[in-house]
Amino acid sequence: MVAVGIWAFRPKSAATRLYALSGVATMVNTLTLAIYGDREFVLSGDVFAVVSAVNHLATLMVNASLVSLFWVYPRPLARFPVPALMICIALIMWVLSELQVGESAQVTVYLPIVVGYVLGLCFAAAQWVASKGRPLERAALKWCVLAIFLGSVLLMGLVIIPPAFGHPPLVPLLVGFGAYLILYLGIAAGLVRYRLFDIERWWFKTWLWFAGGLMVLVLDAILIMGVGLTSTYALTLSLAIAGWLYFPLRQWLWDRFGQRSSISLNEALRELVDKLFSASTEAEVRRAWPDLLRMTFQPLSLEMPDAPDKKAAVAVSADGVLMELPALPGDTRRASLEFASNGARLFTKEDMRVANLLYDLTGKALQALQARDAGAKKERSRIMRDLHDDLGARLLSLVYATDTGTVREVARSALRDLHGLVDTTAGTPASLLEVANGCEGEIRQRLTDSGIELDWQADPMRLSDQELSARAAANIARILREAISNIIKHANADRVEVTWSRDSDHLLVRVSDNGKGETLDGQGDGHGLRTMQVRAEDLGGRVDCRVLAEGGFVVELTLPAA
Repeated sequence: MVAVGIWAFRPKSAATRLYALSGVATMVNTLTLAIYGDREFVLSGDVFAVVSAVNHLATLMVNASLVSLFWVYPRPLARFPVPALMICIALIMWVLSELQVGESAQVTVYLPIVVGYVLGLCFAAAQWVASKGRPLERAALKWCVLAIFLGSVLLMGLVIIPPAFGHPPLVPLLVGFGAYLILYLGIAAGLVRYRLFDIERWWFKTWLWFAGGLMVLVLDAILIMGVGLTSTYALTLSLAIAGWLYFPLRQWLWDRFGQRSSISLNEALRELVDKLFSASTEAEVRRAWPDLLRMTFQPLSLEMPDAPDKKAAVAVSADGVLMELPALPGDTRRASLEFASNGARLFTKEDMRVANLLYDLTGKALQALQARDAGAKKERSRIMRDLHDDLGARLLSLVYATDTGTVREVARSALRDLHGLVDTTAGTPASLLEVANGCEGEIRQRLTDSGIELDWQADPMRLSDQELSARAAANIARILREAISNIIKHANADRVEVTWSRDSDHLLVRVSDNGKGETLDGQGDGHGLRTMQVRAEDLGGRVDCRVLAEGGFVVELTLPAA
């Protein structure tokens, strides 16, 4: 039923056809065995001969189809029709057996099965080589190899091989056929590629288990046949020797080949700690997240797509090809990894455990940075509030108490700087129009006090839809303040024009005067120009200064439009 069901699911696959043939043949084999297995002397000779012949044919068909399965699965080894040839050879050997051609049943009954088993091992080895660099095919092959190996080793060792060498079977046939349940369920899992990510966990442990049992049997046979000990003493001594040799060897093999995930985890944790101690912002941790996954799992591809439907946990696809991690807290991009170890293997449950640990630790790191930033922001707000309340009140009192114009202007300038510093620290964003209006009020007041006319040109409709951060707003205001200060101090101008314009790519603020046209370098050491340039670069823009041909000086601030 299992074999035919798999074939019905994929009827065009050569592998499922061979699997279905082996399943039908196994059913016939089991039914005929149930008829004559324990009652040979009750059946008539003719009935026994027919049932026995059908059983023998079914056995050969099972052998031929399973051997041929490794020729075509996971991929055809060549175009040569090996499955058809194997089935023809099985039919020929059956005919020869029924005609009683040959010296004994060893040649026509048991020997073909043993030879077919050896051929199957050769085909499986060839498939192993062919699946190098194809982890999905390698994992499916492992499922089939494990199933056939465990099932057939039990059946061959207990029922088939002893008669091939002239000895009776070690267990009754019906008991030996129980091994077929392991075989068919395992092959079915391999053909439908069920839970391939689990095979990595079982593969290495199964072979270690088999090696331990084989070592005991080999040592027992050597002590009995070679040394001549009795079976009791030989078994005791072989168990002791195998224990002394096997367990150290097993541990060495496990450390050498079975600890890749723990090594990757150690490296990933070391890298994660380095990133966390060196990161000063959440953005740095988020940028390091893909690199951490890439270093830990070495995926063939890693993508960070947007994830509107957030997943709650790490997940591995049923075939083990894909592992997905949910988006980090505060992010919308999940991580999608394909084929671990540069395509050499599939993802496993151990990988899921490591990924969950890395995800949780990175999330905790982000929470720690957020808590640190929140604490720092709270402390800055407290300091700025104290400055505003104490120092601001003193400066305001100085503005209204002094009769000296110069002192009053200095106090007003300091008060404006204090307000700008408080706004910047608060981090409240503002629209471009609000920034322009704030600058206009300050500039107009300063120029009026200096007897200079202001021509202000700004289109509110073109400035209202762009939002600026508190830092950007403060830098723009300080650049304009520096430009106006230079005009008041050095230009000897009576008219200033400030123009705000914006296109799809840039914001341009132009400050020009009709003064004597000296450059800033001619006015001093150029410190003011360098300061404006640094502030503009901090916003991703630039400041250009030049003397106008008709006289005067112009400062142009160019910033990228949001």
